[in-house]
Amino acid sequence: MELYHFCQTPLESGAVIKPGNWGRLMLLESFPKTKAADVENILFDVVLENVRLALYSDKPSRFACVYTCLGIESARLFAPKRPYYPCYKVELVYPDRPTFCGSWQHVEQRSGSLKSWHSLAKTYWSTDWRTQSPNTLELLSLSPIRIVDEANL
Repeated sequence: MELYHFCQTPLESGAVIKPGNWGRLMLLESFPKTKAADVENILFDVVLENVRLALYSDKPSRFACVYTCLGIESARLFAPKRPYYPCYKVELVYPDRPTFCGSWQHVEQRSGSLKSWHSLAKTYWSTDWRTQSPNTLELLSLSPIRIVDEANL
């Protein structure tokens, strides 16, 4: 299982990235926001977390995880979303820690009501994305990740 991670900070091989950075950033967000899209992104993540807590509490929280693309094709397809970030091939420091395989494409901001977002969140947490969306796989893990090398996408 090859894992890839996009990080805005240039890193050396062997560097370790701790899980939970996205959640830390979410908790530091301040309001009011000047762009509605910023509020929508935060709200959608809160909906995802609330659905996880209510229905799928055995799965790791997106706020507490590290995010990786599962496989080179997923990383290649994700790369345009982070055009100025280097991509690294990484490995899990503790592979036995909880993981969840999702589809990053499924959690992209979508228009709709809170009810439709709730439905999207339920689908995200309950779907086997390995068969439903094999080229957009993300692996969420409670393990830190270690940089193996800069990826050549």
